[in-house]
Amino acid sequence: MNLLDKKNSEIQSEILNKINIVSQKRESSGYVSFCDYSIEKLRKSIVNANNDIENIDDIQIEFIDRKQFNADIAIKIPSLMKGYGIPKYTKETIPQIIANIEKSTLFNKEIIKLEAKGIYLNITLGHQIFKEIINDTLKLSGDYGFSDVNKSKKIVLDYSSPNIAKHLHTGHIHSTIIGEVLAEIYESTGFTVHRLNYLNDWGGMGALIEAYSKLKTKNVIPKLDSDNSILDYVYQLVRKAEKSNEAHSFEKLLEDNKIELTNLVGDFTDIESYKNKYSEFKNKSIERFQNLENGEKEEYELWQLMRGWSLVEFNKFYELLNIKHDYLLGESFYGKKGVDFVKEKLKTGEVVIFTKELADIETKKAQLKFESNTIELPVLEKLLEEINNDIGAYVVMLPSSARLVIMRADGATIYATRDLVSIKHRIESFSPSRLLYVVGQEQSEHFKHIFEAATTMNLSNGANIDLKHLSHGFYIDADTKQKLSSREGAQNVISLIEESIKYFRNKYDEKIDFSDEEKNDNAKKLAVGSIAFNDIKQDKRFPIPFHKELIKNIQAFEESGGAYVMYSIARAKSILRKSDKKITDLDIYKLDLSILEPTEINLLKKIADLPKVILKASETDNPATLAEYLLNLANEYNSYYENADVLLAGKLEYPHRLFITHAVAVTLSNGLKLCHAEAPERI
Repeated sequence: MNLLDKKNSEIQSEILNKINIVSQKRESSGYVSFCDYSIEKLRKSIVNANNDIENIDDIQIEFIDRKQFNADIAIKIPSLMKGYGIPKYTKETIPQIIANIEKSTLFNKEIIKLEAKGIYLNITLGHQIFKEIINDTLKLSGDYGFSDVNKSKKIVLDYSSPNIAKHLHTGHIHSTIIGEVLAEIYESTGFTVHRLNYLNDWGGMGALIEAYSKLKTKNVIPKLDSDNSILDYVYQLVRKAEKSNEAHSFEKLLEDNKIELTNLVGDFTDIESYKNKYSEFKNKSIERFQNLENGEKEEYELWQLMRGWSLVEFNKFYELLNIKHDYLLGESFYGKKGVDFVKEKLKTGEVVIFTKELADIETKKAQLKFESNTIELPVLEKLLEEINNDIGAYVVMLPSSARLVIMRADGATIYATRDLVSIKHRIESFSPSRLLYVVGQEQSEHFKHIFEAATTMNLSNGANIDLKHLSHGFYIDADTKQKLSSREGAQNVISLIEESIKYFRNKYDEKIDFSDEEKNDNAKKLAVGSIAFNDIKQDKRFPIPFHKELIKNIQAFEESGGAYVMYSIARAKSILRKSDKKITDLDIYKLDLSILEPTEINLLKKIADLPKVILKASETDNPATLAEYLLNLANEYNSYYENADVLLAGKLEYPHRLFITHAVAVTLSNGLKLCHAEAPERI
């Protein structure tokens, strides 16, 4: 067994062991029954009260504003609306439901008023329900809002995925934060989530190994601030060498890079001699990569060295953001598996060699599209170029008429090879319900074809598995609105986080009642929480503005709302701390809640909505849903706080408001934690 095969065998054993650890950890953390929430119990009671009506189970409950609608919830029942038709539903079914509820034990206790409003039945809730809502937050505390809806289902979530040859760039903040927040949200609804970081550590490694070896032997590598900067320098030089091989780029790149290019490929005098030298470098790079695939000692050790350099930087980034993946897998894990996979599928006919005959067929199809004005000339020219380039390659002919190249004609594996093999491996190893990829929107076409190929090849062996690309927008220049290049976005990623922490730390300099430890802890929570909240508060499909000046970004993070939610939590907790009576000294069921004001009723209904909001965020794969909810709740509470006393000179005057304050603190804290943000105890 060569060194690479040995390493990958060890990794597979680690994966299987980790799967058990993650699964056991999820089970030991327990589940919250969604059916036990007060509003869900009410829904079930309404169903039971109407057991003489068939297909009533899909009652949908929506909270409405009491001041505006003179009611608390509106219910509708889509199955009955569809089955009976709207006229019969509104004229006969809703009155029947009203009559059944009025005869039940619900009436005058949980429900005090019913009113038909078109396709809706508006319900005014009794004080008992509001006591139950408060009690849900007391009873569940740190688990309030969570549920068991997706218990026994597994997700493999692929996010972050840096390239070991490059510095981290701003896009990795976006992918990493979105992935982590989604993982938290999925877990809170009962899923077992396997967090996976898929490193780009394979493609182009032959050239990097060859380049680094040559430059090191010549002692011409510049002194840089980190080992990973050396690797980035080598990568950028290899890219320049590749571009210089094209006639239109040669003179321009030569002007500033003659010495560096000479160090890399050797002496040359003109474009032709350069091409010859570059061809020699390319051939040597291919040989290096073949040696790496075969687990040869020199190439394997150099690859491990370079990979280690990058991981130092990556781990610092993850540590600053408090991110912990369960699995660190690289494309290297799937390299040899990819070759075996293609050979196997070639035998079954699921993969074919793209011959000249097949190319001629595809050429005719493209020309017919052009002749029928389906495509324009530039598209035709591009299609013909791709067809010609693909001759000899190994392809999957997709049902959509697209063609997916999964191995080059020279037998070299590519991204598509490894992505398909990774799907097969993840399905076999994890038995997931969903395979999700948090990757930028520029990869949409790639994943569309990969998933189509996976389905065509039946890589799931008939299992119903949701393969989904959770695309996200770019970071764009705040001034020009243009997408940041990898180089632009790579400059300040770690320093951005570090400077954000310093920014919040400086706010505590005058607070003598805070210890240095608390100041530092608060600063990191505020910085990381603000960065995370800024990343998820808007729909992930949209771009995020990024300023060239770090301070402007930091201020934008602070203003995005995460810090505001944290301050709201701290304000609520401050009241709870200062009260001469504690929640544990009081009994919610002995309080008279007939004195609840409309603003207090609306606050409690919003608190009761957290479990459904989290479920919606999970079902739509959109954390922005939760972020918007938290901002709205924080706004409502702060407005309420300004106008409603809870304590007078530290003495508890309004016990019901203390319970509301506690419920708000629990709800905001739990929701914010799912957004990868944790509020300090005091700010």
